[in-house]
Amino acid sequence: MLRRRISLQTPYVAGAGLAVSGFVVAGALLAVTLPYHQWDSFGFGDWSRAIAQHGTIDPFSAGAQSAARPVFYELQGLLWSVTGISFAAGRLLSLAFAVLFVGSVGWLQRGLTRDRLEVALAVACALAIPVFSSQSLSGQTDVPAAAMVALVVALALRSPRGAVAQGALVAAAVAAVLTKQTVLIALIPFAAALFAARLRAAGTALGAGLALGLAYDFEMAHRFHTDLST
Repeated sequence: MLRRRISLQTPYVAGAGLAVSGFVVAGALLAVTLPYHQWDSFGFGDWSRAIAQHGTIDPFSAGAQSAARPVFYELQGLLWSVTGISFAAGRLLSLAFAVLFVGSVGWLQRGLTRDRLEVALAVACALAIPVFSSQSLSGQTDVPAAAMVALVVALALRSPRGAVAQGALVAAAVAAVLTKQTVLIALIPFAAALFAARLRAAGTALGAGLALGLAYDFEMAHRFHTDLST
């Protein structure tokens, strides 16, 4: 029976592996051949260009809206300081976050079940999301935000307990908030669910990370003489 189940799983696992490989190869090919084509990629990319050309990493210099999303645009700026201002490099950075999203979904599902078929289906479903596919090379923060949420959830539910694991969860939660604040819509209820499930160590680490991310937002709101909701 076990041997038969494994044989039934094999085509799905192989198919998911081929789908991921095809996604990465096709994404890399598109990344190096096509420029950005959406306004947001250029508008928010001004800060990345300033970092690459002048080393201007202070978020205040980017304006209030860009300063609220420092992770991707600072990483892109640091990358551009090495490669030169390159749409290909920016798209490859976007692709790296897309791969992180798919990998985190698979890792999370692997922790929820040992069934390789379910892991393969989870990965295939992640790749099949139309908006994910269209935004995975866009140079914007939507896919990076989704990737950070998936990583946070996987760390909270899969990581062994200990100082290193808790520190990784705190860091991932901070990075998620600094990628795009809309992650709070998912992560605040998730933190409450962790406490309800008596996973207090993970819930505390996640709460601490979210609080640190919000502390950054409060500081930037103060510097821009506005309130947090704005």
